[in-house]
Amino acid sequence: ITCNPAFSFLASTRPKSPIDRTSQLYSEIPREMAQMGFHHDDSSISRKKKKRNQSSLLSAVAIDTPSSFAWGDITRHSDDNDEQPLWSQIQLTLSTALLITGNTVGASCLVLPEMAARPGMTAATALFVGSYLVNLVSGLIIAEVAIKQHDSSGEDPPSSFKEFADANLDLPMAGTIISCISLFLNTCIMSFDLTRAGQIVSHFSGMDPFIMSLGFAGLVASLGMTQNAKNLSGIASMAVTALFISFAGLLVPGLANVHDAAAVFATPGTADFFTGISQAAPIILMTGVFQNIVPSVTKILDYDRTKVVTAMMLGSALPLCMFVAWCFASIGGGIGDAAGPLLTAFSLAAVSGSSIGSIMSVSGEIDSFLESSNIDEKQDDESHRYSVPAVLLSVAAPLAAAYMFAGGQDGNAALSISGAYGTPLLYGAVPVAMAWTQRRRLQQATSSNLVPGGSATLGGLGLGALAFMCQELVQDVSGALGSVTI
Repeated sequence: ITCNPAFSFLASTRPKSPIDRTSQLYSEIPREMAQMGFHHDDSSISRKKKKRNQSSLLSAVAIDTPSSFAWGDITRHSDDNDEQPLWSQIQLTLSTALLITGNTVGASCLVLPEMAARPGMTAATALFVGSYLVNLVSGLIIAEVAIKQHDSSGEDPPSSFKEFADANLDLPMAGTIISCISLFLNTCIMSFDLTRAGQIVSHFSGMDPFIMSLGFAGLVASLGMTQNAKNLSGIASMAVTALFISFAGLLVPGLANVHDAAAVFATPGTADFFTGISQAAPIILMTGVFQNIVPSVTKILDYDRTKVVTAMMLGSALPLCMFVAWCFASIGGGIGDAAGPLLTAFSLAAVSGSSIGSIMSVSGEIDSFLESSNIDEKQDDESHRYSVPAVLLSVAAPLAAAYMFAGGQDGNAALSISGAYGTPLLYGAVPVAMAWTQRRRLQQATSSNLVPGGSATLGGLGLGALAFMCQELVQDVSGALGSVTI
């Protein structure tokens, strides 16, 4: 998320990848940021890589919209850092925390009340806290890798998470593997978006939900084929702004309408306890993901460890409070029928912003794989358009998956699959592998680890991610076998 007219430091989500390729898009720097010691660095543009994926967002969470203001184009003069007033440094840290918050809140929050109700509010709250801690540790590991890479080489690490992982893994196919996981995650998210959009429109039109999903898919595909990257970013930014406004309009009166807080937490779940936990955990884990922008966060904060840790702790804690409050108000009956129009607006804004971000991410990945001739090396990022085959594939594949696996009626399965397998791989196993490789390579370095616990912490996160995926696999296989009738 970056600067939107409605939110000075909170607007769209997911910075472009890599950030240093977007500096031609936006040459105007907000006055308040210029006063904080930032400057626009045009020298960081990498023209040799222009033909590669221009917006590989690697999103695992809902609203994946490229920024309307490129954070990566903002760099700080290290020599000026000590001259900045204390309040300016605090303001920078807080604004970066809001960047993380905006990057986290997305369309997946639409299903959180339903998921939280299955194990019950008390167990769901514990899951939210656990998700916060796991994602925070993962993010700190990624930040440690970025800071150490900067300290050892003197150069800024790539802002694209894909290129960042590729540079820190001793694997020849690392970039391709990361791209495949990204495609998997974004395809699942797009499948959910299309299914949920069909349900929303069908609710007030009375038409078949899958037909409505087809119509919404056609609208998103037409935007992807006719609009350039800058226009798509602008549309997504407006959707995100509408999302936060409508969310606040729902949450504030919703909390006030809950009269018995103790009863909400004491209410048993709608499903068996362990079944409810296994159903809710993948989606709750995925909803808290923010790690894809951590390399950018470290760069914005000039690789200052204290500022990075503070921004990440605060920026990911705010969505935790928002999600718990949202589930509490919904389960407690605070979101009533009177909120219908506002809830519809909130839902449409969420799936619209998420769909546009996902189609840009998936189309960019497909273009990079196909080496599409539609991407002209002389064409600047502002007028860049995705190829028609890539856009059509990015919509058709999720739509077909939604119809085949859920009959076009339930998109929650797509989110659950991405949270059960894609998220632990990309933000569990991959950060551990990067940190392990880097620590082994820099054994003689004096730079200390950002994450305490040494190898035990890395091993714990890696084994935890593996155990989580295995448990979900067993659960899915058991459910599939149980549904087979002889």
